[in-house]
Amino acid sequence: MSEMTTNIVNFFKEFATSLDKNKDKLKQTEINFQVALANCGDHHDDITQNQEDQLSAKVVEMERAIHHVMLNEKLKDCFDLLD
Repeated sequence: MSEMTTNIVNFFKEFATSLDKNKDKLKQTEINFQVALANCGDHHDDITQNQEDQLSAKVVEMERAIHHVMLNEKLKDCFDLLD
């Protein structure tokens, strides 16, 4: 009977240890995910800001266009940038 009790206790001990390790892995995975998500957000913000700056520069060029042919070219550049 003692051997069976020891085996049961060892089983639950190993089971609890395994649960603790998995819990730690889950916490680390969550931290890694949050870091990756923040990096992705920062990268997206940089890309968006760059595109907004380029579009603003194109709008200024459109405002300074002296005739409709030049204006159409600048407008096409703006649409190409948005695509």
